[in-house]
Amino acid sequence: MPVMPKKDAPMPGASLTGRERKLVLNGSCLDVLPWCEGMCCRGWDVCLTTQEYESGKYDAEQVCVLSNDLCTESPPSCSSRRLRLRRRSDQSCVYLQDNKCSIYADRPQVCREFTCKGGWRLASVFHPEGPAGVSPDKIGKDQFTASLRDDMVFVLHPLVKLVTLFYLKEKKTVVFVTRLAGPCMPSTIHEPFFNPNLGAKDLLDLLTIFETKQNLGEVRRRFAAKLGRNLEKTEFDEVVALLSKSRIIWYARTFQGTLEGYTRHRAEDKV
Repeated sequence: MPVMPKKDAPMPGASLTGRERKLVLNGSCLDVLPWCEGMCCRGWDVCLTTQEYESGKYDAEQVCVLSNDLCTESPPSCSSRRLRLRRRSDQSCVYLQDNKCSIYADRPQVCREFTCKGGWRLASVFHPEGPAGVSPDKIGKDQFTASLRDDMVFVLHPLVKLVTLFYLKEKKTVVFVTRLAGPCMPSTIHEPFFNPNLGAKDLLDLLTIFETKQNLGEVRRRFAAKLGRNLEKTEFDEVVALLSKSRIIWYARTFQGTLEGYTRHRAEDKV
């Protein structure tokens, strides 16, 4: 492992580039590590080459870039597959120990080539929900629903098509049948949910409102009008959590970066 300076040492100078909204830490990686605390090893995919993944020397996993779910298939030309180092539940790299890389001498190629001297975009570093964005499977359902505000905008996930859904009230479960915008077959998602005042048609009606790209406050108002009754925010937030965890809808502020990353990944895959 690299030897770090003490955190009580003077912090290397930092500068802001307002026009580009970037934070630049002036100093080498080891100089700034006590303060950035391995920011590049947290919340991001540390991607592997095919050769690195197949070598078996890394604790790695294969995921779908569209859903971020683990993928057990191995189609040789699937452009939606990503090979990466496994991440812990807090989204840090599995090899990050005490803010240091435990395999520094044998780190993957992407880590050897990475540099943060170009600066970090403030939206990426300081976004209140973190680089992974708002998602109940990332921060937990209770924290997710507590974070929802009327001015937030969620949209239908354009990379996920809902084929159909079944609301099994007796089992307190909603089943979504979806198809990703890749070569995969339709998949089935089972999520626990129960609201005696809602049915499958109500959930489908709500999804048509999300097509309008309005904020949650307006979506809730229009949904209540369709239901013909008052709709408490807590009741509505439960449904938003259900649709978000199933990736039927997506928080608009974080989706743009995800889509750009997917497009870039496909372009690189064709080179």
